[in-house]
Amino acid sequence: MKAEPESRKPRRSAYAAAVALLAMREHSRMELEQKLGQRDYPADEIRSALEAMIEAGVVSDERASRARIASGLRRGHGPARIRQSLQQAGLPVDSAMTGDDDEAINWIQQARAVAERKFGATAPGDYQEWARRARFLQSRGYDTQTIHKALPGVSSSAL
Repeated sequence: MKAEPESRKPRRSAYAAAVALLAMREHSRMELEQKLGQRDYPADEIRSALEAMIEAGVVSDERASRARIASGLRRGHGPARIRQSLQQAGLPVDSAMTGDDDEAINWIQQARAVAERKFGATAPGDYQEWARRARFLQSRGYDTQTIHKALPGVSSSAL
């Protein structure tokens, strides 16, 4: 029996693998550690690669946090959902969330825009329709107070 020649490419370093992951999107240090660990890189190689990347400014938890917030806003997520995403990525949740221009996010305006994109600009005709819209916004991570301010009320003539 003839031995087949090994045709596999040489394995790239943890540093190169992390750069390839960062080329797709921003990652937090914790995410990179987890992903490189899943690819069976030795822990000391991962640690040294990430330290070198942080020192060079290639990996930044602050930048990853801003990217997560911007992504959540584009997807129409509310503050609770965005905080959950930050927490899962190992990023600080307690910092104030701001938009791209460092302005505070108007969550009421954001919720209203998300609801209009989904349901149109017409006001809900009855309480059931209002409740359906409220449940949708709640599933997106908006709190009850924001939902009540964002959704137009049901007129008394519709009841």
